[in-house]
Amino acid sequence: MDLYSSIFTRKSTRNFTMKPLSETTLKEVETFIETVQPLLPNAEITYKLVGPEGVKGIGTPKAPHYLLIYGKEQPLRDTCAGFLFQHVDLFLFSQGYASRWVGMMKPAKSDADYIIGLAFGEPAESASRTLKEFDRKALKEISEGKDSRIEAARLAPSGLNGQP
Repeated sequence: MDLYSSIFTRKSTRNFTMKPLSETTLKEVETFIETVQPLLPNAEITYKLVGPEGVKGIGTPKAPHYLLIYGKEQPLRDTCAGFLFQHVDLFLFSQGYASRWVGMMKPAKSDADYIIGLAFGEPAESASRTLKEFDRKALKEISEGKDSRIEAARLAPSGLNGQP
């Protein structure tokens, strides 16, 4: 499955098996991250791949792996981080894994440059859904445009399904 097709069936996952992914798989994830072209060429976005011992926070799902995303203060820092790691989110799904963005999670060791985290691993339940299962506003409620990419934006991750 390619990344674009993943948009139309993936869902955020709350329940993961605690079976760690292989070192080969984790290396493939890191290699993929290095291939994504940044939104802005000078964006200084970094990450750490950690296990459960590397995170803390209310609402943090139990998962075998977490990507902790960091960036120095810069214009559009959070947008650049989201752009890069949404690619990673879709890549994980396209490879049969599940993920969940976790805003309340923090690194176990405090860091002022921390932005957000992504929990991931093998899903304990289905990580996909049909178009009918998406809880989203109708396309006509959010756009008058005819560009097919608007549908992908409509189905994009949305905290509390409250996208504008």
